[in-house]
Amino acid sequence: MTVSRVRNIPSSGLPRDLAAIYERFAGGYGPFRNQVAVFVHVPAALRHLMSMLIEMREVATLPKRVLELAIVTVSKLNECAYCVAHHTPFLVVEGVSPAGVERVLDYRDHPEFDDRDKLVVESGIAAWEQPSRIPDALFPRLREYFSEASDGRADPAHYAVRVLQQVQRRARHRGRARSGRAACSN
Repeated sequence: MTVSRVRNIPSSGLPRDLAAIYERFAGGYGPFRNQVAVFVHVPAALRHLMSMLIEMREVATLPKRVLELAIVTVSKLNECAYCVAHHTPFLVVEGVSPAGVERVLDYRDHPEFDDRDKLVVESGIAAWEQPSRIPDALFPRLREYFSEASDGRADPAHYAVRVLQQVQRRARHRGRARSGRAACSN
């Protein structure tokens, strides 16, 4: 893990609306107070990304296991030790052993994964490797487990993977630009 190069901002130094999101995320989402203290440097990220993550958990748009598999998959691909370490306990609660989390990317013959789990990991890898060329064959398979919204929007699993992919790639890019190494918001 790298040391944060950005000053942590406490919620007490924020407008009320942002402070509420900050404390809600830090207090209820997981052990991410230091992450939200860095994200607050970009108020739109705090307002929209953190709120989206909270809402996805609360309304259970995706089963928690699916969301955590997507997060850990993209985090492992980005080699983000911070995110993997902080999301592993959530995946363990969802029934994947710590050793199973370690080998998430070896999904094809993973003994702890069912077909849906394998598809989530496969989709995460596909979105990460070639975001503009995700194989068409994945979408009918995803729809077997995840339906589109009634207004035709993309299925939630694919959306979650793509959002995480973009957030982490940007964080990694910023870290490399500053230090010559990959970094996340820790």
